[in-house]
Amino acid sequence: MEKEKKHNNYLKFFAMIATSMLAMFFLMYLNSYQIFDHFWFSETRMYMTLIMGGAMLIIMLVFMLHMYKNNTINAAIIIGGFLLILASVWFVRSQLTVSDVDYMEGMIPHHSIAILTSERAMIEDVRVRKLADKIIKAQRKEIKEMEWLINDIRKNGIAATEEEKERRPVPEFEGSTEKETAGLGRLHTLSAQEELITIESTQNIQQTATRLEELIKQKGLTFFAKVDHAKNAAEVNMNLSPTVLLFFGNPILETPLIQCAQTYAIDLPQKALVYEDKDGRMLIAYNDLSYLANRHNPSDSENSIIKAKGTLSALIKEAANQE
Repeated sequence: MEKEKKHNNYLKFFAMIATSMLAMFFLMYLNSYQIFDHFWFSETRMYMTLIMGGAMLIIMLVFMLHMYKNNTINAAIIIGGFLLILASVWFVRSQLTVSDVDYMEGMIPHHSIAILTSERAMIEDVRVRKLADKIIKAQRKEIKEMEWLINDIRKNGIAATEEEKERRPVPEFEGSTEKETAGLGRLHTLSAQEELITIESTQNIQQTATRLEELIKQKGLTFFAKVDHAKNAAEVNMNLSPTVLLFFGNPILETPLIQCAQTYAIDLPQKALVYEDKDGRMLIAYNDLSYLANRHNPSDSENSIIKAKGTLSALIKEAANQE
């Protein structure tokens, strides 16, 4: 009876350690900026949990030796604790088991912590505030890139060559100090922010819009219309910062897409938005064609997407005077 009681005591001890380790693993995510959206399984955090678990095995047993009298089991627990610590330290420092996706899944919560502290710390120095805002934008931009890459790798596999990289380019994402980042990779969808590619123009709105219209016509594309939203707003006595939308297209590039999935037609012809944001930057935004491919899920349209994407990207960059 006494022997069975001692056996049960050790089982409770191990159950206590296991429960504490499980709790620690999940509690480590509470300092993420977006606890649920940025909750990705992290092998690094798992190994850190195992390190802490090994330490707990040793420390708690030493403090409770009066409750656990079996010297053989006690010695085994202490040795096991040290081995667990050593093995976990080796794995966490070697990163031997961490693949491309594992790496990004571990980095997203890490980036989220940087956003939380950068946004909510009681920063008074304007230089530090500027640095913190820069960090927030960078972390959000990189989270979007990693979520997109996780989704792409799971769907299409690793891009192991330069040719694969060119065929599956990462969209140009933009970070913000105001908006949370959606769980892109987990949902396998793109939020409104990720649907757009935005680049900054070196010219003013009128010059950029005029330049883009000229380039569209010069390159043999069809220019359909230009909508000046700021002008329309002024006609009804409303204020709006400069906002111009241009419609243009190329049937040679767009028809094959519509042939693959007729619903493509709702997003074509292509549009480019030339506008001034709240910070006074002159920007050009346009739909990421990879988003359109995900949205309409066409078959056999990959080559058409790549060709159209390259043409569109070159056109917009030239209009923004970035060539």
